Order: sequence, then structure tokens, then C-alpha cells
Amino acid sequence: MHRTGHVVRLGHETQVARPAEAHQPRVRDAAAAAPQAQRELAASEWPGGVEDPRIVESEDGTYIVTYTQWNRDVPRLAVATSRDLLTWTKHGPAFARASGGKYLRSESKSGAILTRQKGDRLIATRVNGKYWMYWGVPTIRLATSDNLLDWTPV
Repeated sequence: MHRTGHVVRLGHETQVARPAEAHQPRVRDAAAAAPQAQRELAASEWPGGVEDPRIVESEDGTYIVTYTQWNRDVPRLAVATSRDLLTWTKHGPAFARASGGKYLRSESKSGAILTRQKGDRLIATRVNGKYWMYWGVPTIRLATSDNLLDWTPV
């Protein structure tokens, strides 16, 4: 059975809704993704939180979420992955390795990865060998990636 989910809130009380039946979603009580207290992400996610999630699935069934790390100073676009929509691995800022880290002090948020529909799933898709993502507010920009984790603005 293919399981799907939808992040209802991404922040201090993140919850994931799983359809028990098509017309009766069930909400999980535990956090699926919350601001990290761990040292390497604390400066990016505390005291503000995590916001603006957008979830796609990779070809191998891994879920990728782009979200905004908010430390009440600079919002940063970040990436996390999950195999089950419940346990998430955060990979940090999407543009951390781009241009020697020049984007780490710049505002970035609202990343939407280009997808194709495959049945009832949205699968991240490559165009000309690269994954593409629209990002930014208020100006919409583009970025590319080879692996859905490390992104480079175009």
C-alpha cells in the first residue's frame, strides 16, 4: 500500500495527517519535524522555527521537503528527507555549498521542486539532466541540483 501524508503545520507543534480513509484524515499527535536544538542547526532554526513546507517524492520513494529555517534574523531555505513521512533527516540550508557559502547570509525561502505526476504521486523530475526548483519571495528565482539536497541558484 502506498502511504501518503500532508504536513499540517511545520513548526513547534508539527503534525502529519495520514488519510485513515479518503474522507477522514487522521492527525498524528507527535511532532514530525520541529526546530532543531542540535548545535549545527540551532543557529538557523532557533528561536523562530521551521515554516513553509513543500513535499515531493523522489524516484526511489524518499520524500524531500523544502522548508524555511527561521531564526528571527535571516530566513533560509533548507532541505530534509524521510522514507516514512514521520522520521526526518535535516540536511541544512539548500544553498550551503553554492558559491562558497555566499547565500548563507541572504534571505531564501519558498522552494518548490519541479515534479511530474505519476499516478497519485508527485515525483521530482529532471530536465536536461538536472532537478529544478523555483524559490524566493517576492522575486521568483531558479536553482538546480544533481541530488535534491544541494542546490545552486541559476
